[in-house]
Amino acid sequence: MTHILIDLSNRNLTDENIRILSADLITNATLKELNLSNSSLTTDKIETLSNALKINTTLLSLDLSVNEIDDNKVKIISEALKK
Repeated sequence: MTHILIDLSNRNLTDENIRILSADLITNATLKELNLSNSSLTTDKIETLSNALKINTTLLSLDLSVNEIDDNKVKIISEALKK
C-alpha cells in the first residue's frame, strides 16, 4: 500500500515512535505529507526526525503546529531541510 499522507496528530509520540517513523522516512519514496501537530515533540525527538528529513526527498508538507517549537528546534529543523 502506498501512503501519500500520514496523520499522527494529537498523539503523545514516544522516542521509540519517532525512531521508527524516522527510519521509515529515510527509505520511503512515496510519502508527501506528514502531520505531527500536537505530538509532544521534544528536542531529542526533533533531532531524530531531522536526521531523517536530511535524507528524505519526497516529503512536501510537514505540520508541526501545536508543538512547543522554540528557537533551537526551529534551527534544527531548518538545517535539516536545507538541500
